[in-house]
Amino acid sequence: MNKKRGQFFKLELIWPQLSNLVLERMSGSDNSNEIQNILNNSSLYMICQKSVGYFEIINIDRNKHEIKLNYITKYKNKIKSKSFLKINYAEYFKKYDLKTENIVLVPEPLDEGDIKNNKDIIRAILFVDHLNNEIITAINPETAVYSASTNENWIEFKEYKQYITFDLHYIGISNNGSYERLINNPHGKRLTILSKETRYDTHENLTNELFLLFFNLKPIVGTNEFNSESEILEKDFDFSYDNTKLTSDAEKALISILKPKYNKIEYSKYPISKDGFYNSNLNTVSYLIANDIILETEVGKIQGKYSTDSYSLISDSNIDIFSFHF
Repeated sequence: MNKKRGQFFKLELIWPQLSNLVLERMSGSDNSNEIQNILNNSSLYMICQKSVGYFEIINIDRNKHEIKLNYITKYKNKIKSKSFLKINYAEYFKKYDLKTENIVLVPEPLDEGDIKNNKDIIRAILFVDHLNNEIITAINPETAVYSASTNENWIEFKEYKQYITFDLHYIGISNNGSYERLINNPHGKRLTILSKETRYDTHENLTNELFLLFFNLKPIVGTNEFNSESEILEKDFDFSYDNTKLTSDAEKALISILKPKYNKIEYSKYPISKDGFYNSNLNTVSYLIANDIILETEVGKIQGKYSTDSYSLISDSNIDIFSFHF
């Protein structure tokens, strides 16, 4: 062949990882339409499981607008792991253009009986407008992990990578938006997983351990290889693509590698497919995850990495890139 064409694509989270419970709570909130619109920009989603994170309050300094915490996980009602983090909520408010007047910090307590009723261990920090008793915003442990992984300046959390591994149960796609698929129209696989999976912590609800990841798919770069006999044409540098075809191809590629147990079709013949990039003008397609996330199944894992320079990820040895040749 005189010419070889390839293209790199990235999967990128459009929202921090959400537990099943938090997502259901958000769907009934006052700003649910805004959340729905954002999450419906995702065409590929994953249903995963990991240990629930909590905050342990060390100190709140209201003069410095600083909160010192431990991120903890637990097992059988006892602390399993603990990592220090620090939040500057003045910087947090500045980033999201939130007003600080009349705002008070309210720790969200655990359910009664959790970790021997330790009042310093909480589910989240709530910021409440005390004049009308309205929750303005909240920082929960998963927000902390995600924000540390994307180098936000309001959080210091050096050991966040201990908490980025997810057991992957299912990969799905939706041309009408992932929120619509998962929440507005009750998703059979999500309900099946909730009914069949085993809790990691017998003192926790499974709905807290199940996490939903909402991804966007974006191109990074297209490549051409020519030999001395190649006729170079203008169309050789046209790397436009069909979004529906990209979504379908990425789903099949990831399932064929990881084989999540709730995906009954494993696409063992991929990259051969009727609705992906097979028989397109591409000879190679490559996928990577552009977030600090590790996805594991019984047959393998994928490690991603966050970077503001997506192009640099292509040559990064600390990230898994999967390439398929047609």
